[in-house]
Amino acid sequence: VTTVTWNPDIAKADMDTRRMAISLVGVLRLDSDKEPFQVEYTTKRKDIERLMKGFPVGKSTILTAGEVTNYIKLTRKDIGLSITKREKFSSGMKETSESTEPETTQGQKITSLVPTNAEWIKRASVIYLGHPLDMGGKVLFKSYVTCRLDFLKMHLGVVGHTQSGKSTTIRSIFGQAVTLGVNPIMFNPIKSHETRLLLHLFDDIRIFTCGRSDLVSLLFNLWNPPLNVPLSKWVDRVVQAWTLWLPNDPVISMHFEKVVYAMYKRCGWDIRTNKTGRAILITDLIEALEKEQKKLQYGEEVSSNIFGALVERIKLILRKHNLVSIFNTKTGITVAELLAHPTIIDMDALSKHDKTLLMGILTAAICEYKLANPSQEITNLLILDEAHYLLGRENASGEAYAGAQLQAINAFTEMLRVVGGTGLGVIIADQSPTSLVPEVMKIVVNMIIHALPSKEDRELVGNYTRCTDSQIDHIAGMQTGEAVVYLQHEGTPKNVKMFQLERFIVGGISKEPVDDKMVADHMKKIVQGHPELVDAEPVPEDIDIQSQPPKNERMVETKSNDKEPREILIEKFPQEIKERISQAVTNSTFKRFWEDRLEKKDVNTLTKLVY
Repeated sequence: VTTVTWNPDIAKADMDTRRMAISLVGVLRLDSDKEPFQVEYTTKRKDIERLMKGFPVGKSTILTAGEVTNYIKLTRKDIGLSITKREKFSSGMKETSESTEPETTQGQKITSLVPTNAEWIKRASVIYLGHPLDMGGKVLFKSYVTCRLDFLKMHLGVVGHTQSGKSTTIRSIFGQAVTLGVNPIMFNPIKSHETRLLLHLFDDIRIFTCGRSDLVSLLFNLWNPPLNVPLSKWVDRVVQAWTLWLPNDPVISMHFEKVVYAMYKRCGWDIRTNKTGRAILITDLIEALEKEQKKLQYGEEVSSNIFGALVERIKLILRKHNLVSIFNTKTGITVAELLAHPTIIDMDALSKHDKTLLMGILTAAICEYKLANPSQEITNLLILDEAHYLLGRENASGEAYAGAQLQAINAFTEMLRVVGGTGLGVIIADQSPTSLVPEVMKIVVNMIIHALPSKEDRELVGNYTRCTDSQIDHIAGMQTGEAVVYLQHEGTPKNVKMFQLERFIVGGISKEPVDDKMVADHMKKIVQGHPELVDAEPVPEDIDIQSQPPKNERMVETKSNDKEPREILIEKFPQEIKERISQAVTNSTFKRFWEDRLEKKDVNTLTKLVY
């Protein structure tokens, strides 16, 4: 068997020939073990010319490349060789310089537009994602994959399994965005120790640790609508967030909304004129609930069930001290103040259900604020890490969303879709794209895909980013820090070695862990000039809610603490309401309510009642 290579560089040709010879020696066998296995190497010009014309030299056989592959097979046993399937991606792009060398001609360069504790290298005003990779996995160091700031107005998805580099990519985008004058707001449901390292870099960064009395927790009055947002619209958002928090029957959602409207009225607010009343606290919600229960005019048993269900939800709130401590404030942080600084909302100490509610309320507040107060230039990034808490197919209990909950999550998805172009960029990040509702993929324009072991995950994002079948397979075997990047303005996926944030900082980032004391000391200096950030209202210890209307002796049983109120409601309430629904819908109060909603063309509420 003869192998032959040709290259203008004799050293390259020599190396290629030896590589092929070594590969063949490992798989070829002689007819007789007694004969020696000889390998001859020649550079004779006439032999090379004859071989290049397709004629054999001596007693040899000419094989095509396809025929040679029949002799070279992968081993059937594990011999310790790491084999990764790679595929060719586009590597054509504009040359964007980025270097610490003084001889570069980059035009505009930036270091940082905000107070910083680190020395940043000079670079152009773009987000640097990484270097492209060729088919062999070689880094193309002279080329860069970048994303202009205005491209972040179109939502970005970042996906990848654990240890694939997803969190590192998010941290890099966060840090670079801050230096470009964009304030990111990051929801951090888990692994707070990773994002805390950003404290080493920025003086202005804020870290609110929710559910921790020993640290500065977030204080946010959820009843105060963001600036210029109509009160009626904000009430809808609040009810939708609560619907995601607990499983709500459409009728219960309707009555909860009535209680909320009554609460605003009792506190001096006017929904028709958007008149602002006094600050609303959790005690106001309880008082409104007790008043509204007297107005229930369904049948006796149905009224008891409805009121009992509402009571159980409110009681559950009171037991959630971490949650009450966040929302029970007369002042707290405003949305404008929240967006004025790079901020991390650490939710690690909250339960799954509480994370869902807090993410829903804050997402609604930020999006509605930007919709009511848009800007041409991008000013903020909203980073929804572990987005399945808010936009997942299943709720925090692992149950598929349905009915009122599905309507609520669709409303949040639509809100994120329309907020594009208002000066807010949204990054939706998760380990599994198939864990999110399908509508999420319709609002994501750009995508960074780290390694995904699940075939369903790969096919979903691969088809979206115009990857071929072989490129989709490539996603499974990518190394840590490697990604497939799809930017809509380029139109083709690229295989990229992603940059860590450390790359842009002279001397790198300190690896010293940021402990609770460091966070507390940092936030103490910030709150000294902002007393409203720590202006929490205590919840009275003697609050009690009757579990039934006074005239009704047949209350919904809430037996022991063996089961959560939520479980009791699932078991008892739906069946009871079905048995008495005919009595409810024939009531004159219900008829007036239905006609009123029809006249106002309130399709959303009517749909809730039907489904």
